[in-house]
Amino acid sequence: MKQMRQLTKISALLLGMLLLTGACTPSDESSRPAWLLGTWKVAHNPENDSRDDLIFHGNGSVTVRTEMGDELQGKYAVEGRQLKLVIAGRKRPVDVTFTISDDHTRLVYPVSGAYYSRTP
Repeated sequence: MKQMRQLTKISALLLGMLLLTGACTPSDESSRPAWLLGTWKVAHNPENDSRDDLIFHGNGSVTVRTEMGDELQGKYAVEGRQLKLVIAGRKRPVDVTFTISDDHTRLVYPVSGAYYSRTP
């Protein structure tokens, strides 16, 4: 979750560069499954260090809404049971990888054991 805190330091210039390079751009619709689309909230956070929401869009983009109300933009791709995000950071893009639960109800951050659940 420490990497997620870094996301609050965004640079518009880096975001533009990230989007232009196409980093983490899904190659087809299978990289953007319907079960993923929508808002995911932190359901369990052992380190209690972040309460960001993740909002997945059908075009392969993701919005990170921070506790402070900032919105950060990035890209995502599903690769097997992994969800890879690339979010623009202040100095460089921030890569974050989640493990997808078998039943698609949790996005688990393996470093801390924190996980997100989709909101209805």
